[in-house]
Amino acid sequence: MVLTFLVATAIGSSAWAHTIVVVRPDASDAMLTEAFSRLCGELHMYGLIVNLADRENGASSPDKQLAEIGRSADVVGGVALLRTAGQASAKIWITEAATGRESVRITVSINDADAPSLLAIRAVDLLRASLRDVDHPENAQPPRPPGAAPDVPSTMQAAPAATVQGFDRWAIRGGAITLWETGDLGVGFAANVGLARRISPRLALELSVVAPVIGQAYAGTAATARLREELGIVSVAWRLVARQRLTLDIVQGFGAVYLSVRGEAQSPWLGQSSSAWAAASSTGGCVGLRLSEHVGVGVSLAAVFLLPRPVLEVGDVSYVAHQPLILATGGFRYGF
Repeated sequence: MVLTFLVATAIGSSAWAHTIVVVRPDASDAMLTEAFSRLCGELHMYGLIVNLADRENGASSPDKQLAEIGRSADVVGGVALLRTAGQASAKIWITEAATGRESVRITVSINDADAPSLLAIRAVDLLRASLRDVDHPENAQPPRPPGAAPDVPSTMQAAPAATVQGFDRWAIRGGAITLWETGDLGVGFAANVGLARRISPRLALELSVVAPVIGQAYAGTAATARLREELGIVSVAWRLVARQRLTLDIVQGFGAVYLSVRGEAQSPWLGQSSSAWAAASSTGGCVGLRLSEHVGVGVSLAAVFLLPRPVLEVGDVSYVAHQPLILATGGFRYGF
């Protein structure tokens, strides 16, 4: 099922993909080189085809070079990174065919310590906003009558800050989980909270805490053992699919689990309590849906392995917990 989904999304993305020309910056400028790398990664993430071009020696205008490169029918826009007045800048160009209006040229300049990432983020945001009518023809504006003023100025300086969907640096998450042991322990329920940090367009780290998992028990002939778990997991999420609102991540996590058991027994047995630590590994996937600029919902499913495997001593019976445990999570996410 997962393979079929991935193939279908890959076919879908190739059907509406657009080509963006990106001019390589001066290799001696470390800031522009980093921004170039981030820009290409973010364009790829949104399904845009990147056509790299070397900057012509002595070229006086990147707009002219982009226009010449973009005469191909499949090219809808371009970006050139350069330094103007000591600031890192991105010159963005959209073809007339892409917008149905006159060519759009936008300049974005950043002068703070976060220039590489912010410059790439804002450039992609403006490109996608300008190309929205291409992906959704029903939203396209009718052509202007001859002599009418253009809808978009030919040049805009210092574009305002914007957040690209899916590129919030930090995110907090909260929700509910179910933990299913496929043997006799059954299903446990708990709440969970998480803090995530996006490292790149494809990679993110998240710290998740689940506590306490209650509701699991093993019943013997003369005694019952009630289990309780608390988990802490650090996960690495790799983004496979990203759309305007939908995302799909593959997640691998490592952490620890604290298990405690409380025994309830009938005479002549005596109930006892015990606890232990174990290492935990979780492997699974997460589907997210963005509801607004900062708020989204997500559901995930993972297989959890514990080492060593928990063993419950209930009367004269030793019960070995079945693995993997099935961890299902659902909740809300707020990015900032």
